[in-house]
Amino acid sequence: MKRLALIYNPNSGDRTFKNSLDDMLDIFQSAGFTVTIHRSESTDSIRLFIESMKSGEYEAIIISGGDGSVNMVVNAMMEKGLSSKLGIIPSGTANDFATYLNLPKNPVLAAEIIVNEKITAFDLGKANDRYFINVFALGYPANISHIVNEDLKNLMGKMAYYMKGLGELPKITPVTVDITNSEGTFREELALALVLNGTGAGGFTDLVKGSASDGLLDFVALKSVSFSALPALLVKIIKGEHLEDENVIHFKDSFIKIESFGQSATDVDGEPGPSMPVVIKNVPGALKVYTG
Repeated sequence: MKRLALIYNPNSGDRTFKNSLDDMLDIFQSAGFTVTIHRSESTDSIRLFIESMKSGEYEAIIISGGDGSVNMVVNAMMEKGLSSKLGIIPSGTANDFATYLNLPKNPVLAAEIIVNEKITAFDLGKANDRYFINVFALGYPANISHIVNEDLKNLMGKMAYYMKGLGELPKITPVTVDITNSEGTFREELALALVLNGTGAGGFTDLVKGSASDGLLDFVALKSVSFSALPALLVKIIKGEHLEDENVIHFKDSFIKIESFGQSATDVDGEPGPSMPVVIKNVPGALKVYTG
C-alpha cells in the first residue's frame, strides 16, 4: 500500500481547507493511499516533520497552502534528500506556481489530480542555499508579503498585496547591482528584479514565456524610472508588452549572480530570502510534481 503525507496550514487563505479534509481523505484512501496528516502553523513544524521522514517512507508529500508553504516543503525535501513526489493543493492567498500548473482551487478537485498520478519533473532555482520553485525577488516589492497584515490578506486576498504595494511606491529606493550571467557582467540601477522559474509572480500570470522544465531561469528587471512612468509600464505588463520596453531587462540563463551596493531585501516564493551577494542556479529536473 502506498503512503502519503498530507501537510496543511489551517491559517492559509480563507481558512476553509479543513471543510474539505474528509472528502479528500476518502479520495486518497480509495486510490490505495495510507494517509498521514500533519497540521502545521509554522515553518519549524513543517521542517521538523519532513526531517523525521525516512528515505522512501512516503511516495508522495502533499502540501495545502500558498507559495510560502510550498517553498518550506520544497526546501525541507531537498535538504533531506527525499525523492517523494510533491502534490500541491492551492489554498493560500498567493498561489503563483499552482496557477502556472493550472491546478484547481477546489481542494477536492486538486486531490483528484493527485490520485490520477500524472507526474512532471520540474527544475528548481537555488539562490545561495535556498531553493525556490517559482521566483526569487530583489528590491521593491520583494518584502510585500512579509509586511501585509495577515487579517487583511485573508479578507482581501491578492488585492491586499496590490493595495500595500501602491502605498509603498513612494518609498522605492533604487539599488545599484552588478549582474553576471554566462556572457559577462554589467551594472544597472534597478527598482525591482525577478528571477523566475515559472512564468508569473505577484498575481501576474504571464510575465515571461517559458517553462519550469527547460533548464533555464528568466531574469526580468525594472530599471529605476520616475514615479510618473510607472502607470504606463503597468499597462504594458497587463498587456504582456513589457519585455519590449526600454526600461525592462530580460534574459534567460541557468546561472545568475547578483551583487548589490547598499541594502536590498530579497524573497524566495514569498518567504524571506538570502543576503547579498546571491548566486542563483537552475537545478534541472530536481522535483517530481503531480500535474493535471
